[in-house]
Amino acid sequence: MINRLNEFNFIPIPADEKALETARQFVLEQAERLNLPAPIIFKIELALEEILVNVVHYAYPPGTTGVVDVGCLTDEAGISLCIADSGRPFNPLEKEKPDLDIELEERQIGGLGIFLTREMVDAIEYRREQDRNIITFTIRKP
Repeated sequence: MINRLNEFNFIPIPADEKALETARQFVLEQAERLNLPAPIIFKIELALEEILVNVVHYAYPPGTTGVVDVGCLTDEAGISLCIADSGRPFNPLEKEKPDLDIELEERQIGGLGIFLTREMVDAIEYRREQDRNIITFTIRKP
């Protein structure tokens, strides 16, 4: 999907929690064209939120902010989203999967959201290009 980035419809949003709703509404408007069932919409919203919250909280040093480009591409196969930021390099796909057999109290904090995102989407890719983190994921129509 990365090789089709020029086909995505992008909007820039501030890397701020207050802008998450703007990104969510943008993506939902794009997804409406596909008449997706509620469980697929839920997956889209959850994956989008997880990636964006990570960017907002960790991409930029404390006291600084940046812009996040949120892109959407819909076609007969499904929906693909792209989140691009100029923050610190971070490949969420390199994050070790959490050990779900360990008791909750004993687990390290972090990593569960990325794990869930990977489980919910049909394809996910990361690359660092021109000092930008670019993560793209696809959810196919049933």
